[in-house]
Amino acid sequence: MPKRTLIFIIGLMLPMIVPILADDEPAIKFPARDTFREVSDQWNTTPDIPGRHIQITVTPAELPYPLLKYRLNTYVTEMESGNAAPLYSEAYWVLKQTQENLLRWKVYETTDYAKLQWPGLIGGERPKSDEIRITADKLKFKAFPIPAWWSRDAWTEIDAADEEQLYNDYLKQVYHIIEKAGRKRDCDWGYITEYKGIATLLPHVQNARDLARFLQGKANWEIRNGKYDDAVKTIRLGLRLSEHLKNSDFPVLVTELVGIAIRGIMESEIRLLSAQPDAPNLYPALTQIIEPGDLFQKSLQAEQYWLFSRQNVQEVFERIDTATDTEYMMLLDDILSTMMSAQRADYGDVKDKFKTANMKTMACIVCYPYGKARLLKQGFSDEEIESMSVYRVVVPHILEEIKAAYDKLIVASSFPVGSQHAAIVFDSNDYMNISESPARIYLAMLLPAVEAAKNAFLRQEQGLDLLKIVEAIRYYAAVHEGQLPESLEAIGELYVPLVNPMDNKPYVYRTEGNTAFIEFNSPNSGGKSRLDVTIEGLGTRD
Repeated sequence: MPKRTLIFIIGLMLPMIVPILADDEPAIKFPARDTFREVSDQWNTTPDIPGRHIQITVTPAELPYPLLKYRLNTYVTEMESGNAAPLYSEAYWVLKQTQENLLRWKVYETTDYAKLQWPGLIGGERPKSDEIRITADKLKFKAFPIPAWWSRDAWTEIDAADEEQLYNDYLKQVYHIIEKAGRKRDCDWGYITEYKGIATLLPHVQNARDLARFLQGKANWEIRNGKYDDAVKTIRLGLRLSEHLKNSDFPVLVTELVGIAIRGIMESEIRLLSAQPDAPNLYPALTQIIEPGDLFQKSLQAEQYWLFSRQNVQEVFERIDTATDTEYMMLLDDILSTMMSAQRADYGDVKDKFKTANMKTMACIVCYPYGKARLLKQGFSDEEIESMSVYRVVVPHILEEIKAAYDKLIVASSFPVGSQHAAIVFDSNDYMNISESPARIYLAMLLPAVEAAKNAFLRQEQGLDLLKIVEAIRYYAAVHEGQLPESLEAIGELYVPLVNPMDNKPYVYRTEGNTAFIEFNSPNSGGKSRLDVTIEGLGTRD
């Protein structure tokens, strides 16, 4: 499987699996203050809630003064000129080197690890392979105790002093480098998609995920120990990393999806912070997290580079009928090679060249009647068409089909969820028949990814809505003697999201005792979901 395809699949899955990894209550209790509260974020907990079920207990809190005392966004006035990408790469290198050094010192060179790996040399009995792996992972976790870095099987008790030393000593340099990167205005990762097309490698995507795991672990540790100011700053850096990944020099669907996933794990820490008894109200800060409206459209536009390895793709479409025969031949090579490369990792392999030649012959035979019909509509005679090269007849038809599909996809994707417009309808079934154009194979492969990406963008917006609702309820309870609002509309002092962006239907709100229940739908994520907000110290309603 190609590396980019693997990263793409990971990107599609991350927005769905991150809440499970990030929020579900751990079996192991990590060192924390006595007043520390956990947040439960699980899936399919009961038959009536097949989707996501978030349970959080909060304390009433008024808005801070000044309003943005706790900032989650990076201000323009603290930014500076420069490229953040090299700094993120440096931070990743220092992070990995520190991890390797700690594992070698605290794990690989210890007697416990030797007993585990070579029991025969010291007279022990060799355990089963799964036991070896889990025990080894537990040793590594104790040496490098960042929960998000390891599977839950590896989680074990953490020494509070070791955890503090990890963040305040060993990984201090990593944090400072990320802090410096967060202040940079631009982020150019330096990958040249226009020349390598689908063969472009995106190593920075995985590196960014590892940096996000570090920031998540640090924020979690700070929240558990009451360091709220530090936690807010760490979360802000994580959101900035997500922003740099999504708003980079050249956004594509893969980077957008991983950026959304990083923002998701930072939002899980915001939720954890909101649950603490003495936590500040972050409603004003949440209002400043604003996503540019054209990110999804830009990433869709950029996907055209995977078909054409050239600097200006739009020039291809602008010269559909005026290119030379040689250019048409090269464009067809690009399209067919991309389709084959999407199936395997051996980009540019000699065998591919022979198969591409065979596919080229087949594409010309199959698409020639459609290309001829297109030229006849333009007023060409049969004699004129017969005198043209096969590429001149076939390739313009294929290019026009690709442009028509992309145009419809981009325009239709900008419509609100659930909207239907007869003039522009994008039906995926139209692209399952490949007889008119071999490019439809690629388009059919792209469609599920586009749908998943759009859902990820909407799920990101929904996640921010839920955070705002929690903080708005905390504010209402603080200024109304601990009472819950009768409805979301009753919180008149603040703007509260009322409509679920996933389906354009209102959030369903009800109360029972000192708990507010917010029901919402999450298509493609389990269906009906619910947020339970319990107020501690609830007042009595008149």
